[in-house]
Amino acid sequence: MSAAPQGTRRVHLVAHFPGVNSTTVWSDPASGSHIDFESFRRFAQTAERGRFDYVFLAEGLRLREHKGRIHDLDVAGRPATLAILTAMASVTRSIGVVGTLSSTFNEPVELARQLATIDHLSGGRVGWNVVTSPDAFHGGNFRRGGFLPYAERYTRAEEFVELAKELWDSWEAGAILADRAAGRFVDPARVHRVVHRGSQFDIAATSTVPRSPQGYPVIVQAGDSPAGRDFAAANAEIIFSRHTGFADGQRFYRDVKGRLPDAGRTEESLLILPGATFALGDTDADARERSREIALAQTSPQTAVAWIEAIWGRELPGLDPDGALPTQDPGDAETRQGQVSTRVEDRVARAEQLRDRARREGLTLRELVAAETAQHTLVGSPETVASEIDRYVGERASDGFVLVPHLTPGGLDEFVDRVVPLLQERGVFRTEYETDPTTGAAPTLRRTLGLPTPPRPRTEVRRVSVADPLAKPLLDDLEREYDARYGVEVFGEPASTELNRYPADAFAEPDGAFLVLLRDGEPISGGAFMRHSDDTAEFKRIWTRSDHRGRGVAKVVLTELEREAARLGYSRVYLTTGPRQPEAVALYLGHGYTPLFDPALPADQIGIHPFEKALVTASAAALIEQEVAA
Repeated sequence: MSAAPQGTRRVHLVAHFPGVNSTTVWSDPASGSHIDFESFRRFAQTAERGRFDYVFLAEGLRLREHKGRIHDLDVAGRPATLAILTAMASVTRSIGVVGTLSSTFNEPVELARQLATIDHLSGGRVGWNVVTSPDAFHGGNFRRGGFLPYAERYTRAEEFVELAKELWDSWEAGAILADRAAGRFVDPARVHRVVHRGSQFDIAATSTVPRSPQGYPVIVQAGDSPAGRDFAAANAEIIFSRHTGFADGQRFYRDVKGRLPDAGRTEESLLILPGATFALGDTDADARERSREIALAQTSPQTAVAWIEAIWGRELPGLDPDGALPTQDPGDAETRQGQVSTRVEDRVARAEQLRDRARREGLTLRELVAAETAQHTLVGSPETVASEIDRYVGERASDGFVLVPHLTPGGLDEFVDRVVPLLQERGVFRTEYETDPTTGAAPTLRRTLGLPTPPRPRTEVRRVSVADPLAKPLLDDLEREYDARYGVEVFGEPASTELNRYPADAFAEPDGAFLVLLRDGEPISGGAFMRHSDDTAEFKRIWTRSDHRGRGVAKVVLTELEREAARLGYSRVYLTTGPRQPEAVALYLGHGYTPLFDPALPADQIGIHPFEKALVTASAAALIEQEVAA
C-alpha cells in the first residue's frame, strides 16, 4: 500500500451494485443480468481490480409498486443479499462485501449467526448495513405486518445491534481446543450463554459460531434523522450518506462527527461515505452532455408522468412526457410512486416552482423530471473528478464515496481505468491491499478501512472490601432494593422477622470476601459471603447492575463466590432470594442448589427463598487429586 503524502487524507471508495431503484438503465444494450451470478462476479472483480474498499448491495424486501401494481419499469427478481455476498466473497480475495439487512424484519440470533458465518468463510471481509425498514408497505410481507412507530425503530435497532455484538463476543479466545489426545474440541467454560431481556427481545441463546477474524462485521448505517445520527454516533462505523453537496456534506460531517465524543469515540472510528453517481467524458463539456443523456435514460416516459402525478396529487390522463407540464391545478391525493408515498406540503407552490424552471430552461416534462431527480454527483473529465474527490475528502465534506454506476456489470470499468490511477498518482488512494506482513493473508475489511478490531470485553472478578469504590454502586442499588422490599439494611442488624431465623452475622459486614465482576473496568455485578460459626457460609444475594440484568453475569459471580468459599475451606453455603424472583430461583436450581422450601408453593407465599449447597473445599479437592494420582 503506497504511503500518502504528509498532510493528505486517504480516500475510501465503495462500489454499489444498484438495482432496487431507477438508477440502473437496464434497457441499455450494454446492461447485463441482475440475476445471473456472472454480473456480480464481474462487478466485484472489477472493484477489486480498482482496489476499492468493498462492494455494497442494497436490498428491497418487496417489489416496487405504483398505484398498487408492480412497477414493471424497475429491475425485479434479484436474489437475496446474503447469498450474493457469500458468492462474491468466494471469487475475490481482498475486497470487502457489505449488504443491507433490516433490523425490523429480522431476528438477532439468526442474523448474527448468518453474518458471522460469512465473515468466517470470507476471512473477515463482511459488513452489515443496518436499516430500520420504516413503512407498512414492507411490513405486509412479514408475519407481524405493519411497521414500528418512528420512535421504536431505532430503539429496536440499537438493542438488535447490541445483542448481535454480545453474541459475536460470547466465544472467548482459545475456546476451540481441538485437542485430539484428550478428545475435547471446545472448552465450554469459554463459550458463554447470552441471556437478554429488553424491551424488544427476550432471548437465552448460545452462539453456534465462534468470533470471526475481524471480531465482528463492520457496522454501516444510513439514517439521517436526529435519532439516526445518534444511532450512528453510538453504533456505526460507516455512514452511507445522502449529503452529496460540498457545503451540505461539510455540515453533515461536522454534525455527526461532533456527536462521537459523547459516545466515547474518536473521529477516525467512523467514516462518512456519501452515495455518488458519476458521468465521465474526455472533457468536462463531454461529461456534461453524457450526464444529460444518462439522466434521460434513467427517467422513462412512464416514470416522468408518474412523478408529476405524485407531485400534482391527481391522475393526469393523456399527459405527454415530451410536452409541457400540466395546466390543471393540483389535487390532494397521495400516490405511491415506487416504494414510498410522495408527500408535498404545498402542491400549488411546488407546481408553480416546476413550471417556472421548465419555462426558464426550456425543458419538456421528461427533461424537467430528469433534471430534478437524476442529477449526477461527479461529472467531468477523469482529472476533474479525481480532483473533486480529493477536495471533498481533504476538506472534510466526506471520507470518500459510494459510487453508483448506471450500468451493471460494466459501469464501473471506466472509473477504475481512468480515475483510480489519477487518485493513486496523487497519493490519496491505495495501489495495493495491505496484506498480513507475517502470513501474507488478505486483509480483513476492518484493516482495509483502517478501523480497529473491536476489543473483546475484558471481564475480571476482583476481591474488594465493602468500602471499596468498586463495590459502592452495586451496594447502593442493593441497599435501596432491600430497604424497599424487606425493610432490612444490607450490612446491619436485620429488621425483618422473616430474616431473624437466619444467623445474625449473615447480615453483618463481611469479613470473608466481597467479589466484584468488572467489564472493561466498570462494576456490573457482585456478591459477598459471610462466615457462620461452623464451617458454613452464607452468600449475600448475588447482585447485578440494572443495565446488565438478564445477561448471565450473575452466574459468573456465583461461580467465583463458590470457588473463593471452597478455597477458604467452607464445606457448605446458603443462599436466599426474595419472592417473585423466578430468574434467581432458576439460576440457583441450575447451579446445583437444594431449595429449603416447598417449590410447589406459590412464590408469593414463601417470602424469602433459602437454598443450600455442599462445596468441594480446597483441601478436599487436593485429596481427590492425590487419590486420582495414586
